[in-house]
Amino acid sequence: LLSMTVIYIVSIQFVIADTFFNAGQVHMAMKNYESVRYLIAAPDHEVDPLKPIKNWMKKGEIEFENYSANFGVQLRNLNFKIRSGEKIIIIGKSGAGKSSIGHAIARIMEAETGKILIDGVDITKIGILDLREKITIIPQVPVMLKGTIRFNLDPDNKKTDEEI
Repeated sequence: LLSMTVIYIVSIQFVIADTFFNAGQVHMAMKNYESVRYLIAAPDHEVDPLKPIKNWMKKGEIEFENYSANFGVQLRNLNFKIRSGEKIIIIGKSGAGKSSIGHAIARIMEAETGKILIDGVDITKIGILDLREKITIIPQVPVMLKGTIRFNLDPDNKKTDEEI
């Protein structure tokens, strides 16, 4: 009887570990589903008539002022400033909103309240295509498009080899 109890205790460890693993997989799938559902429901961005302010991105300072948005993850009352030349790392557990900050800067998601300033200019005052042309977001999972490295760095062929 004692040996049967020991066998059951040892085997239940595997069942518990498997249950936690599966719960984590379900959690990730639900987060992915929420993001896809949001993107499907989001209005299409039209090419807007806003033009960038001349020389509006010289320094590259980014400031979040009381920024809140909902993109499957709640970003609430973000207030911080990234100065020109600063390198930052955003850390947090899965689903904490790290990628959503990049989505907010690229206006993939729009603010519910507050604003994001780049060099003192509210990014909602800049045409969305002009904004996205000026910023670069490096995804968590790197992706290379077909073609040369040069093409991947400058797909619109707007820079010379020396500038790249």
